[in-house]
Amino acid sequence: PYRLPAGHEYHSTPSIGITLFSGPHNLSDDLMKRADLALYGAKAAGRNTLRFFDPAMQAAVTARASLEADLRKALQQGQFVLHYQPLMALADGRISGMEALLRWNDPERGLVPPMEFIPVAEDSGLIVPIGDWVLSEALRQRAEWTRAGVPEFRVEINLSPRQFHSPGLLERIREVMDATGVSPSAIGVEVTELGIIGNADNARTTLFGLRDMGVHIL
Repeated sequence: PYRLPAGHEYHSTPSIGITLFSGPHNLSDDLMKRADLALYGAKAAGRNTLRFFDPAMQAAVTARASLEADLRKALQQGQFVLHYQPLMALADGRISGMEALLRWNDPERGLVPPMEFIPVAEDSGLIVPIGDWVLSEALRQRAEWTRAGVPEFRVEINLSPRQFHSPGLLERIREVMDATGVSPSAIGVEVTELGIIGNADNARTTLFGLRDMGVHIL
């Protein structure tokens, strides 16, 4: 243990990444990169452990980098689509809302489910501009339904933790409402527990701001 002032002790545990030197053709930079990948593997395994470098680790990093690059291209080229899942009132069977579900229509992969790309979008920060597109598209569709005489119901949108804490979220929601003419009562936002913990003050301000706007919070 490390002995700190005032009689405190601090216990440190290691996470170790290991790679093997197999001859003079190995460059020091490559060895360090492999050891670093193995280190991240040790941390992902719960820390306080060790992992040896495996070529599959490099393949996973390469695949993730490729997916992130393709996500940026998807955002620029308009490859995202929204599917709408109806929410039914059990009492009378009427549609009480539509949940906007994000899908990625990749030219090569086909329709990619969110569980495959949302974690990468979250880690890279791309989830914020993608979430902004979801907000704009969902409200545009709600306005189109209104013009077509579809009965009023809420369009419900999932806010990612990063998007929920992004600066200017409330102002952006107001801008899209003004641009589409959709009323706050026709909008519902779902915020997960992860979107609230970690920055309680900001979460409180955002939640109160949404409530004051008249947006339904799930």
